[in-house]
Amino acid sequence: MISGSATGVVKVWDIRDNSLKPVISSDQAPSDQTDSGVTVKPRRVRCLTTTQETVYWGDDGVNIKAMDLNSGIVIINEHDAACMSV
Repeated sequence: MISGSATGVVKVWDIRDNSLKPVISSDQAPSDQTDSGVTVKPRRVRCLTTTQETVYWGDDGVNIKAMDLNSGIVIINEHDAACMSV
């Protein structure tokens, strides 16, 4: 199960083990484990989606964030052109 919060933290939970501890948490990823060495600022998570290998989320910032489910590495997808959703 994946959760996002108003505090800007995305967590991955394994609900099969009945534990209240997340398996992966975006706030536990060291800044040197981001793809660009940029620290992820905690901002309110507005939306999230997943694939088999990655969690993607949008927050109050300008970039899309992604976390690799195997390694826990957080990727910041910076864009240099305007984008919008319809």
